[in-house]
Amino acid sequence: MDELASNLINALFQDIFDITLDLIYLIIALLILIILAFKMKYFLKNLVFRRK
Repeated sequence: MDELASNLINALFQDIFDITLDLIYLIIALLILIILAFKMKYFLKNLVFRRK
C-alpha cells in the first residue's frame, strides 16, 4: 500500500513538473515574440522615417 501511494505521489509530482516546464517554455516563447514584435515595430518606424 505504501509503495502504491509513493508511486501515485511520484507520478503526480512528475505531471506537475512537466506542466510547469511546458508553462515556462510557453512564457519564454511569448516573451521572445513580444520582444521581436517591438523590435519589428521600431524597425518599421525607422524605415518609414528614412523614406520621408
